Amino acid sequence: MRRIRTTRGFSLLELLVVVTILVLLIGFAVPAFSSILGSVERSIAENQLRIGISAGRDAAIANVLGDGAAVFMFEPGGRMSIVPCREITRVRDRLPFIDPQTGTRDVTRSVFIPVADSEPIQLPKGWSIRGYAPPGRIHKRSGAGANPNGWYEGDELWGELNGGGAWLFPENGFFNPIVGADGANRQSFMIRFRSGTGEVVTDNVDVCLFLDPSPESDFRNVEPWRSSPRLDRAEDLELAVRRTAATVNDALTSTPPQPQFFGILGDEATDTVLVGPVIALGLYEEAKMAAGIGLRGLNRTTKSIYQADPNDARLPALVPEFDATLRTSFGNGQTISNQINAWMVGLLPNVESDVKLFVVQVNTAELEELNP
Repeated sequence: MRRIRTTRGFSLLELLVVVTILVLLIGFAVPAFSSILGSVERSIAENQLRIGISAGRDAAIANVLGDGAAVFMFEPGGRMSIVPCREITRVRDRLPFIDPQTGTRDVTRSVFIPVADSEPIQLPKGWSIRGYAPPGRIHKRSGAGANPNGWYEGDELWGELNGGGAWLFPENGFFNPIVGADGANRQSFMIRFRSGTGEVVTDNVDVCLFLDPSPESDFRNVEPWRSSPRLDRAEDLELAVRRTAATVNDALTSTPPQPQFFGILGDEATDTVLVGPVIALGLYEEAKMAAGIGLRGLNRTTKSIYQADPNDARLPALVPEFDATLRTSFGNGQTISNQINAWMVGLLPNVESDVKLFVVQVNTAELEELNP
């Protein structure tokens, strides 16, 4: 008689054992994979930072008209980027308030434009860079050390932590793009390099203008923008900026002066970002910073701790302000600013910070990592 072979299936207990083993393996593998992925992204972010700094230095070496710079930009909802740029002219501008040192609101600023045929260097999503401005650099309207330069004028409390400086975030993307003279909220920072040599500029702390034309065009159909070159459509951006600067300078030296032309190319202009030099850079993950200072997370629209437009959550706010809905146990913007400044250098009690801090070597422009 021929014996019939039968195949026995797995019992329920055996299946449960196998599934349990698989779950355990996945549980061990996912954190390890996440750690590896985070390490890779950190390496990419640091490499992109080095490339951006090098590109800014190269722009200075090649620029016979002025200095070069690496300007740091952030588009709400997007990524942090580094833009190599070069100085091409100077333009008269006005301060928000009278400078107690000079007794006037008049100031002359250098104008930088992006290097032609050069793409911004982007960081991986979620990674950010802050720049450290020492005490006395950002805007302070009055009192000891008054410096009404307009740079981060909405953030006078940034530098009040134990008399220290401020770790600044690019605020170039939080502005009204439709109103022509409404660019005073656009702020950021840069590392500046000397023309010809590429050395880091340490003896010039002037606040400058970086050209980043608004995508909107309706306001350009009225005066005084109608009389100036279309910076957003210029085939030769350098020539257009030079002509615009000449128009502004002539208008302000005419009799009587025509102050409305400040809005074309200056701190108030929508097409420009006010940028100042910083002395150190911090590379970090935005979400980790938010968690470290006790926030609930990031704003879904801006992908940062800055709020969206209260009237349309799909858009960034027209004024750079912290998102109040992310706050937990503490209340105002000053507290958040102080928490950020402390977290960046590892001074928050019982809170881990893995920020990588760098300074740029003066002669070589190499990044040197600091230990907080």
